[in-house]
Amino acid sequence: MMMTVIKRLSIWQIIGILSALALGLGLSSFFWLSAWAEQDLVTWIRAPYNRLLPIITLENIIAPIHIIDLNQQIHIPQLGIGWGGMIFGILGCMGIFITRLYRHWLVFWLISGMIIMAIGIFISPTSLWLMSPFSLCLGIVGSGAYALSQRASRHIQRLFLPALIVTLCLSSLPVWLAPRWSDEGDSWDSTAQIIYEQLGYGVAVLPPSRPIPITLPTPIIPNRGLINGYQNNNVVRIPQSQLTISKQAGLIASESHRDRYFIQTDTSAIFEVLRAYAPGWSANVDGRAMSLIPNPATGLIQVVLARPTQGVLTISYESTPIRETAWAVSAGIGGLMVLMIIVTIFRGKRPQSLIELGLLPVQSARLMGVIIVGFIIFFAFFIMPQAPYSIYPPNGHQLIPFVAQNHKTDVGIEMLGYQVIAPQQTYHRGDAIRVQVAWRTARRLTDNYQVVVFLEAIDAPSLRWLQSEPRYLAGYPTRRWSLQKYSLDEYVIPVSNTLSQGDYRLVIELYRCQGSCLRENRVNFFTSDGEFIGSQVALSAQFHVQ
Repeated sequence: MMMTVIKRLSIWQIIGILSALALGLGLSSFFWLSAWAEQDLVTWIRAPYNRLLPIITLENIIAPIHIIDLNQQIHIPQLGIGWGGMIFGILGCMGIFITRLYRHWLVFWLISGMIIMAIGIFISPTSLWLMSPFSLCLGIVGSGAYALSQRASRHIQRLFLPALIVTLCLSSLPVWLAPRWSDEGDSWDSTAQIIYEQLGYGVAVLPPSRPIPITLPTPIIPNRGLINGYQNNNVVRIPQSQLTISKQAGLIASESHRDRYFIQTDTSAIFEVLRAYAPGWSANVDGRAMSLIPNPATGLIQVVLARPTQGVLTISYESTPIRETAWAVSAGIGGLMVLMIIVTIFRGKRPQSLIELGLLPVQSARLMGVIIVGFIIFFAFFIMPQAPYSIYPPNGHQLIPFVAQNHKTDVGIEMLGYQVIAPQQTYHRGDAIRVQVAWRTARRLTDNYQVVVFLEAIDAPSLRWLQSEPRYLAGYPTRRWSLQKYSLDEYVIPVSNTLSQGDYRLVIELYRCQGSCLRENRVNFFTSDGEFIGSQVALSAQFHVQ
């Protein structure tokens, strides 16, 4: 079917499509060309922990979209296309086959979306970026739903598109609802960022679990004077320890990408600057360019003065030749596109369209206008962040279906409850037991606790079955948990042949791991009334394995 669509195109249409793709690629050269050419200038260091992320499965794709719970600590990305995507995807496929649009461009997008989904599910389930092109294909295919109106009466045709718009807006309501975040009073200044990194939380300006780009050789030794300068808002990157009577430097101003010093040297000198070297850094004294090189041992910037010098030394981060070239390519192609548009306009030639679009009847356009205005008013009063009214659910609404536990520990961590995901009456080999547990902390934690789960037979509680490896609780270091906000931790235990027939329950243990997780470092659990439970807690749910 896709080959049939391609055969309908003339050679000039194919050349036009390829030219448009080439122009678009060239227009974005300012981004990808410099990134590709300079990809080896940095070394990527793995983040201190791996965040739990969903994988692409058919179940996750067709899952409905959930409204964000503002009381949740970590929000796991949702891969579901939602009810709107499912409805329009089905209606679009029906429109293609019922109206026999086998030679339409929609078939190309349908096949492309199916191929992308198959790659994500069966070949690369961790490549979450595949959901972006899949959603694009699904959206285009969903537009084929309008073709169904061609088989209906004139009256239904007039109401069909407005009905689709209403369905789309209502089914995507969880996306439109804007959460109203409250200010927790946390500070994000330079001092807070330094403390954040000193505590081992990662890099303050990078998302969690992202690799860290550096140009310095490892291991990196922190400079106490520079850290104190950040905390005191007096950042001096030429240390006093390297200054002498014949080599002086006084700070004038320090910015994120530029430093200015008043320097005076009686002989040739080298200033060691506490900045990581990278292409783009330059130095000048009163406008005269100076040599700036990396220190081969530390990777820091060195400014070389070949003769006695006095003046204002400016160290700044500027563009590089490859970046300037990339911008020049983008600008040149952009200018060429503008010239082509102007020539086309003056020649009075109308560009040929690949797809002839029919205009809406006046009655349908008016009805759609009324519906859109109505939704705009609805959004203004109930959905926008500063709306006078709110229909957003209360904090903690995701915990409503959970079985309450309210277990406490001797370190401040609390187990709020649990829920069994997709429960089954009987589990067989190849099935998976999935349980979500809600945790929170009542006070700031000084350790990163790890969790271990296993199955325990009801009639033989002394044996551990399918025990998991220790990992961070909820996939997030507990030292970074906010007070009173809960975190969801999901445990997936595949049912294997090692399990004999019988009833089992899930047992949870928390460890304070010091290199290794020892039994004597387990956390103790208590009931909400203070009654001692032990170093492990068993959930009340039972799982029957056949």
